[in-house]
Amino acid sequence: MNSALDQSGLKTCYRRRKNGDNHSIKYLVDIMDADKMPVPGESVFFYITSCFESGHIDLKPREACAIESAANRNPNRDIFVSFISPVGYTSSIPKTIQAVLKYPNVHLRNNNMWKYAVGTPLETFLNSDKMFYSNYLYEHISDVLRFLTLFKFGGIYLDTDVVVMKNFDTLGKNFAGDDWGDVVGCSVLGLDATGLGHKIASHCLNEIVENYNGKEFINNGPRILTRTLSHICRTGDRILWTLEQCHGFRLLPINEFFPVPWNDWWWYFNNTFTLRTLRISANSTLIHVWNDRSKNTMVEFGSSTAYELLAEKNCPIVYSTSDSM
Repeated sequence: MNSALDQSGLKTCYRRRKNGDNHSIKYLVDIMDADKMPVPGESVFFYITSCFESGHIDLKPREACAIESAANRNPNRDIFVSFISPVGYTSSIPKTIQAVLKYPNVHLRNNNMWKYAVGTPLETFLNSDKMFYSNYLYEHISDVLRFLTLFKFGGIYLDTDVVVMKNFDTLGKNFAGDDWGDVVGCSVLGLDATGLGHKIASHCLNEIVENYNGKEFINNGPRILTRTLSHICRTGDRILWTLEQCHGFRLLPINEFFPVPWNDWWWYFNNTFTLRTLRISANSTLIHVWNDRSKNTMVEFGSSTAYELLAEKNCPIVYSTSDSM
């Protein structure tokens, strides 16, 4: 992914002129041009960073499930789904798109990241194209844009490999979930639009500008967040990260978002572990199914795996209209 050819091709895909490629497509409005804007500190954000060369909008079933479950469990919050590669509609609308749009609080947007970064600490960084020399480009774009979005609007960022099972209102304004390794997870991250939340997001953006590393998978997300919180909390010992020590930031226990460790990801997709997985995740706000490892594992409908049962309950429209997940 880090060759000059790959860099040029992907940059072209993201910068594609929306009106020049396919006149049959009605493109989504850019998030910065839409009448409906995120409510500062209150909205939920997803990013789709894949390159759509055809320009036709689509979502994988698990991506759609994540979006539907967030909208389903949080009807009081707007859910913004941003496509980094310009996409739009033709006369044929995929079933996954139809499913998520059943929820009036779901808003699909294009996102020109260069335009999005104007006036922020990332403007010069993005224009340098340094980010495109990455071994994990889609993931690193997501890392960069989650911090940029929370810097601009605050709110809650979610990865697209989650299933939301509870409302977010009890989580507070500034939070992340503890993870199983030596870093804090940022698959789920909540920051307020002002005060402490904005300070944390700003520090993360400056870390990206100064320490971006395209060769390490978790460097530009979890490691940057962990360093930032260690700075805010004045210690790297996460056991000491109390509300008082961290000025109001909440490090939530592992079970809140990551009840199953990354190395046991397959528990979600093997019915031998269904009861155990449902038991340990019963009080979780959401589950994260570690897409970097599970993406090639298909759900066999009727097999009663934990993922299937949780999807059926929390994203019922996507589940009932999908051929596979």
